[in-house]
Amino acid sequence: MIKIKILIPAYNEEKNIPLVIQSYAKYGEVVVCDNGSTDKTGYISKKSGAKVVFEGCRGKGHTVRRLLKESADIYVLVDGDDAFYPSDCEKMIQLVREGSVDMVIGKRVNINQHNNNSIFLRGIFLKMLLFLFNLKFKKYLSGKEITDFMSGYRVFNNKVRTMQQIKSNGFDIETEITIQTLKGGFSITEIPVKVKPRGSGVQKSNIFNVGFPVIKRILFS
Repeated sequence: MIKIKILIPAYNEEKNIPLVIQSYAKYGEVVVCDNGSTDKTGYISKKSGAKVVFEGCRGKGHTVRRLLKESADIYVLVDGDDAFYPSDCEKMIQLVREGSVDMVIGKRVNINQHNNNSIFLRGIFLKMLLFLFNLKFKKYLSGKEITDFMSGYRVFNNKVRTMQQIKSNGFDIETEITIQTLKGGFSITEIPVKVKPRGSGVQKSNIFNVGFPVIKRILFS
């Protein structure tokens, strides 16, 4: 029987995390990594039925690295802020399960719906990052492009998880995972997904703590 784990990095998401856990539990075992939250994220996650692990070093990269120590056949990585629709992972899991692809990235088609801060500036930054990424890793893409390599919603198999030697501490973690998967010779595809408006809590990412680390990750990978 194929073992699936839902990996959820979380920091101060006590109001969002119960719904995320309950919504994804039908797809596999839910594991939440509480990244030193100052609210009750860890307690509520456990009460909601998730396995809870803790990571004291602040930063999403630290948290995801801790989650990747979990053992499974297929992994669903999804943010703990209830940004994504659980039903979208059904097709993503199916594609990986049938072996047609090693990683499926959820391409956010309405990305500004969840985070509407600095939309104009962020849009320019995203276009620049996409151009840079696809130019730098052109030889690994087989004539295709990846349009949302920073997405926090993705499904991948254990072969991809095993080869990861990630070093990112922050929000460049998804970029590094994508790069290592490509350079490792594994296949990646994207499917369109929609995001929800943030229901509660504070957006942790912005163009500064995401954009500059991602540029550095692209240039020096």
